[in-house]
Amino acid sequence: MEILVIGAGQVGSAVGELAPQRAVVTTSRDADIRRREQVDALIAKHGPSWVILSAAISDVGPCERDPQFAHEVNVNGARNVAAAARAADARLVFLSTDYVFDGRASVPYEVDMPRHAINVYGETKIAAEDEVRAILPDAVIARTSWVFGVHRSCFATKALQQGKEKHELKVVIDKYNCPTYGRDLAQMLIGLIDGGASGVFHCVNRDAANWLEFAQALLDHAGIRDVRFIETTLAKEYDVPRPANTPLSVTSLDRIGIPARPWREAVPDFIAEMRQRGML
Repeated sequence: MEILVIGAGQVGSAVGELAPQRAVVTTSRDADIRRREQVDALIAKHGPSWVILSAAISDVGPCERDPQFAHEVNVNGARNVAAAARAADARLVFLSTDYVFDGRASVPYEVDMPRHAINVYGETKIAAEDEVRAILPDAVIARTSWVFGVHRSCFATKALQQGKEKHELKVVIDKYNCPTYGRDLAQMLIGLIDGGASGVFHCVNRDAANWLEFAQALLDHAGIRDVRFIETTLAKEYDVPRPANTPLSVTSLDRIGIPARPWREAVPDFIAEMRQRGML
């Protein structure tokens, strides 16, 4: 078995579906990443060449309310997985986030731009990146943003459901980043593995959007009409600060020939997958 995926959310599940003969996807029931001995046992059991760590506490609110738990999972967990991978002579892909940036840049973020988090979640991911790189200098740090897919409830699935049932949708209009289709992200990660990559990469669909633009595209492709949008802002909706403008540049992928298509091109495939699974 070549790839061990730790975390069965949008990304891990998509990797498992795209590479069923190569990957095994595991959950917290298989190992608690806060427990080094459990991670060691999991990796020893499967003997992978590569480990993808996508498991994390990614909800901003819970991280802010319980920073110790967020640190235990996101930082200590990453440290444990990296150390266990090194001991087993396995390579590591660590999934990180655009929230390592403060959102104040006027251009899309390149991989080497300064990191500065404005909430606990982002702080834990910066610390986790540093832990991983210290233990495994040849690890892949794959930053992504706003992942949407069919494997877990997300803004995209909720927008389609509410648009279809209620014909009304509240959307934040002052936050911009790169919507990223989970299957496209999974394919990027597999491409990095196949190329034997190392270093930091921004793994997102190309181009930025706010929630209104994204929701409009989703509803248009699904044929859902006459939806009333209620526009709101980050400050009105959230107590915990979120970076407002974090589009990630895909230059790092372009340099090694891994495709990153525009997010608008991914939307029809997502809608088709929703319909195929009877979710729309």
